[in-house]
Amino acid sequence: LANAGGQVIVSTALSDSGDVVLRVRDTGQGLNDSELAAALEPFGASPPPERTPDHSGMSLSLAKALVEANRARFQIKSAPHSGTLIEVTFARIAARA
Repeated sequence: LANAGGQVIVSTALSDSGDVVLRVRDTGQGLNDSELAAALEPFGASPPPERTPDHSGMSLSLAKALVEANRARFQIKSAPHSGTLIEVTFARIAARA
Protein backbone atom coordinates (compact mmCIF):
# COMPACT_ATOMS: atom_id res chain seq x y z
CA LEU A 1 0.00 0.00 0.00
CA ALA A 2 1.01 3.58 -0.51
CA ASN A 3 2.62 5.42 2.38
CA ALA A 4 1.18 8.62 3.83
CA GLY A 5 0.94 11.09 0.98
CA GLY A 6 1.08 8.28 -1.60
CA GLN A 7 -1.58 7.23 -4.05
CA VAL A 8 -3.62 4.15 -4.87
CA ILE A 9 -5.11 4.31 -8.37
CA VAL A 10 -7.89 1.94 -9.46
CA SER A 11 -8.91 1.81 -13.12
CA THR A 12 -10.65 -0.46 -15.59
CA ALA A 13 -10.14 -1.00 -19.29
CA LEU A 14 -11.37 -3.13 -22.14
CA SER A 15 -8.56 -4.91 -23.99
CA ASP A 16 -8.41 -5.20 -27.78
CA SER A 17 -9.64 -8.79 -27.47
CA GLY A 18 -12.64 -7.77 -25.33
CA ASP A 19 -11.24 -8.82 -21.94
CA VAL A 20 -12.10 -6.66 -18.92
CA VAL A 21 -8.98 -5.51 -17.04
CA LEU A 22 -9.04 -4.15 -13.49
CA ARG A 23 -5.82 -2.34 -12.51
CA VAL A 24 -4.73 -1.34 -9.01
CA ARG A 25 -1.52 0.67 -8.76
CA ASP A 26 0.10 2.12 -5.67
CA THR A 27 3.07 4.38 -5.10
CA GLY A 28 4.25 2.48 -2.02
CA GLN A 29 7.65 0.96 -1.30
CA GLY A 30 7.18 -2.01 -3.61
CA LEU A 31 8.68 -5.46 -3.09
CA ASN A 32 11.78 -7.10 -4.47
CA ASP A 33 11.51 -10.44 -6.30
CA SER A 34 12.07 -12.62 -3.24
CA GLU A 35 9.61 -10.63 -1.09
CA LEU A 36 7.00 -10.82 -3.83
CA ALA A 37 7.48 -14.57 -4.28
CA ALA A 38 7.12 -15.11 -0.52
CA ALA A 39 3.98 -12.92 -0.35
CA LEU A 40 2.34 -14.97 -3.13
CA GLU A 41 2.94 -18.31 -1.40
CA PRO A 42 -0.11 -19.61 0.47
CA PHE A 43 0.63 -19.59 4.20
CA GLY A 44 4.12 -18.38 3.35
CA ALA A 45 6.21 -15.76 5.02
CA SER A 46 5.20 -12.16 4.53
CA PRO A 47 7.68 -9.34 4.02
CA PRO A 48 9.42 -8.15 7.19
CA PRO A 49 7.28 -5.85 9.40
CA GLU A 50 9.53 -2.86 8.71
CA ARG A 51 8.63 -3.21 5.00
CA THR A 52 4.86 -3.53 5.51
CA PRO A 53 3.82 -2.39 8.98
CA ASP A 54 0.19 -3.39 8.39
CA HIS A 55 1.14 -6.83 6.96
CA SER A 56 -0.79 -6.09 3.75
CA GLY A 57 1.43 -8.49 1.82
CA MET A 58 -0.18 -11.46 3.56
CA SER A 59 -3.37 -10.96 1.56
CA LEU A 60 -1.72 -11.29 -1.87
CA SER A 61 -1.89 -15.08 -1.96
CA LEU A 62 -5.57 -14.99 -0.95
CA ALA A 63 -6.39 -12.32 -3.54
CA LYS A 64 -4.62 -14.33 -6.24
CA ALA A 65 -6.50 -17.51 -5.27
CA LEU A 66 -9.87 -15.72 -5.33
CA VAL A 67 -9.16 -14.18 -8.72
CA GLU A 68 -8.12 -17.52 -10.22
CA ALA A 69 -11.11 -19.30 -8.63
CA ASN A 70 -13.28 -16.90 -10.63
CA ARG A 71 -11.55 -17.84 -13.90
CA ALA A 72 -9.63 -14.58 -14.11
CA ARG A 73 -5.90 -13.95 -14.50
CA PHE A 74 -3.85 -12.28 -11.73
CA GLN A 75 -0.63 -10.47 -12.58
CA ILE A 76 1.55 -8.39 -10.29
CA LYS A 77 4.59 -6.24 -10.94
CA SER A 78 6.49 -4.67 -8.09
CA ALA A 79 9.95 -3.28 -7.48
CA PRO A 80 11.55 -1.57 -4.50
CA HIS A 81 10.86 2.19 -4.47
CA SER A 82 8.63 1.85 -7.55
CA GLY A 83 5.31 0.76 -6.09
CA THR A 84 3.13 -2.09 -7.26
CA LEU A 85 0.79 -2.75 -10.18
CA ILE A 86 -1.81 -5.53 -9.99
CA GLU A 87 -3.89 -6.47 -13.01
CA VAL A 88 -6.91 -8.75 -12.86
CA THR A 89 -8.09 -9.82 -16.32
CA PHE A 90 -11.50 -11.33 -16.87
CA ALA A 91 -11.71 -13.17 -20.20
CA ARG A 92 -14.41 -11.99 -22.53
CA ILE A 93 -16.30 -15.30 -22.25
CA ALA A 94 -16.14 -15.34 -18.43
CA ALA A 95 -17.24 -11.71 -18.21
CA ARG A 96 -20.48 -12.55 -20.06
CA ALA A 97 -21.41 -15.48 -17.79
